[in-house]
Amino acid sequence: MKTCSNCLLSKPEKDFSLKKANKDSLNNWCKTCCSENACDWQIRNKTRSDNNKKIWRDANPDRLKNSKLKSRYGISLENYNQMFGEQNGRCKICKKEQKTLRVDHDHATGKIRGLLCHKCNILLGNACDSVENLTNAINYLKNS
Repeated sequence: MKTCSNCLLSKPEKDFSLKKANKDSLNNWCKTCCSENACDWQIRNKTRSDNNKKIWRDANPDRLKNSKLKSRYGISLENYNQMFGEQNGRCKICKKEQKTLRVDHDHATGKIRGLLCHKCNILLGNACDSVENLTNAINYLKNS
């Protein structure tokens, strides 16, 4: 057990972050107090906080992209780059070469189908991933 020097509550050691500089290798404030303090600081220093975030994003584009891919689709940047290479940087639908491609996935199952250009990804989204809607659209174009 350790007492937080901010809230003065006695808490288990797992509620404190590591800080090697301290004798017990634990932070003096509990994780809850640290989190609340960080949120308060960001509110009080919004411009500086936003600027710091922008600087980090600009300096770490791969880490940011990896984090987004992991949280949204459960894949790493390495997986994305492998799929991009397998598709030769081309959209799976229109076959046009692109600098970046969107991850296309089944919204019901979460299964990744491939990488698409922005326009083709929007096309599937607007058709609600419905084969019937897309078939009707094809028939409409053929008969126009």
